[in-house]
Amino acid sequence: MLRFLTRRSFMGTSSGLLAGAVIAPQMGLVPMRNAVAAQSASPQAGDTSPERILEVIRMLYEDGWDAHDPSVVFDIVADGHVYHDSITPGIGTGPQGYADLMTFYLGAFPDLNFPIRDIVIGSDAVGVRWTADATQTGDLLGIPATGKHLTVPAMAIHTFTDGKISATTVIYDTLGMLSQLGLAPATGSNPSATPEAAISFPTLLASPAGAISPDAAKEVARAFYQQLWNERRVDLVSEFVTPAFAYIDPAVPALPPGPGGYAAFVRSFESAFPDLHIDIDTVVSSGSSVAMHWVATGTQTGEFLGIPPTDLPISTEAITFLTFEGDRVATNWSVFDALGVLMQLGVIPPLGGAPAATPAA
Repeated sequence: MLRFLTRRSFMGTSSGLLAGAVIAPQMGLVPMRNAVAAQSASPQAGDTSPERILEVIRMLYEDGWDAHDPSVVFDIVADGHVYHDSITPGIGTGPQGYADLMTFYLGAFPDLNFPIRDIVIGSDAVGVRWTADATQTGDLLGIPATGKHLTVPAMAIHTFTDGKISATTVIYDTLGMLSQLGLAPATGSNPSATPEAAISFPTLLASPAGAISPDAAKEVARAFYQQLWNERRVDLVSEFVTPAFAYIDPAVPALPPGPGGYAAFVRSFESAFPDLHIDIDTVVSSGSSVAMHWVATGTQTGEFLGIPPTDLPISTEAITFLTFEGDRVATNWSVFDALGVLMQLGVIPPLGGAPAATPAA
């Protein structure tokens, strides 16, 4: 739990290490690929088939991140591409901005790789659930090299236009990352969030027999949040989740399986934030799985993870993956910006150069 995480304990370890951090000095370090090579390697413009979208994702994660080759993005990222996460500052637009982002993180984590755990492919967007596996041997946002090995769960939603990635939203377990670096106390992460087998490309695109339609899964996913969270109809939880339902989040202690454990979890948040409201931004569905990005707002007037009431407003965001059995949710994987919440509640100081929480439009 976070009961012992205080402003003093955090500042005693980090003490301004993150002040003024920006990615801007990295700009322009990655040249555009040779035009002939790019033309032969890049996906065909306008091809939005699931197979082509999957190939773009494979190129980004396997040929780009895992192979440590930022130049790959010039083949697959649109000129107006916009990148967003809740903590990394100074990211430019287009393929050059994304290439500089990769160069920045590979400088801090030269052995970085992203084993992919799940992919949800929709008509114009893809949800990717992955784990950042790396050792920090370079400067990271002002944090000197620690030599520590990190395993950080993360989720991304990539939006496509004309066969290329036009927008990317990423949420990763930043609080867990700082905890593993020794800059924040352990958060009591969910022990159920254990590493899984990575997906190998190519992966199956078809949903299993008996899966509901993608549109129906989207409707259930939206109602799941609207009725249980926004309308406070926790009594309906059994209609939405299976008897063995599992909730997995690296920032949340393990919940008892099934409807009862999740109902108690929802009530604990509603007690701490009585005006809590969730707005869903993006929903990607394959039928058997749904990936969604959402933003939650509220005011902390009750105890939250051991933090006394502060009467402070918060705005946080998350990406959630729901897997279905029939028309009910069997597993909920989530990563939310827990670090941003603690910064907004004054538990730890804001990180220099990075907003506490900047939800995507």
